[in-house]
Amino acid sequence: MGLLGRTTLAVSAATLLLAYPSVTALASKTELIRIDEAAPYTVQPGDSLWTIAERQLGDAYRYPELADLNSGIISDPDRIYPDMTLLLPAERIWLVNNELQMPMGDYSFAVPFGMHVSCLSPSPAKYAPDGGASANFTLTDTDGVNFIACLVQDRDDRLAQSISDWESCCQTIRSYAAAEYRDTVSELSFEHYRTLTGEDVCLFSYVYRLDLAQYGHPIVIPIDVCMGIHLTDHIQAQFLGVSIDADDMRSQVRIAAGSFTELAAPDAPLAETDNMAILPAYSWEVSGMFDPFPWVAQFYDETSREAFDIPAEQSLRDRFLHNTEKP
Repeated sequence: MGLLGRTTLAVSAATLLLAYPSVTALASKTELIRIDEAAPYTVQPGDSLWTIAERQLGDAYRYPELADLNSGIISDPDRIYPDMTLLLPAERIWLVNNELQMPMGDYSFAVPFGMHVSCLSPSPAKYAPDGGASANFTLTDTDGVNFIACLVQDRDDRLAQSISDWESCCQTIRSYAAAEYRDTVSELSFEHYRTLTGEDVCLFSYVYRLDLAQYGHPIVIPIDVCMGIHLTDHIQAQFLGVSIDADDMRSQVRIAAGSFTELAAPDAPLAETDNMAILPAYSWEVSGMFDPFPWVAQFYDETSREAFDIPAEQSLRDRFLHNTEKP
């Protein structure tokens, strides 16, 4: 067991195909139309317009669109540099590769390439006095380091209302992160898509700064976090992606969230037939949406304490509630 993961009960894609003949490999693509404003993109080392178009627009051959949109700062499409800020087209289609479409009774979604079904068990009580951060259905890479925790529930009108005005929702999340996680959260960004059938798919991502100095090690680890939400007629699906070293966790979460499909209206409430859970769940300003900020902080606090054998005198949940208690 290491610092970067606590994954157990792994099930590979090959095992899924054998166990569930209805699982579909290499399924058709899903089209998502981006409907929010033109989004900024910060050029990373090794980027080219070709690779940016491939990852961000879903088609490398759309790189001329990037060159045209950013003609004011790009004089030569073959020469872009790290830290340049480029605009991406405001409305575009994202093609989601459904490498492994996994039906789960009333719904299905894609398992991103290289991931398998697993779970995250809580740390022992010595390190997690309140029971620990856990998720009982995750998509995890082979190293158990990068994962997507899945939460599928009956549609909650509160969440539908929260994201109906996505820009207002984004501002609420920005203000919350700035007030509560000023020192640990950066690079907060948002995306809003709609399927061809009119279903909303929303994502927001950020970098969480894990400072191991508090555990006796002068190291800072940046952790990429992405939250994806997809609402259908009767179901809401939320996917919390966390990555230490994945190339692009947002792409993985887009695949899971964007490919989510309601196969039939549930015969009974999912709360009675489906036990997906990400625990603990915190209340916050965005009604109906899972709050990833304290969960990620709690998960890595407990994981770090377990890795370095540092017992917790008080749970991070209790400390968080104490620190945010109103005077």
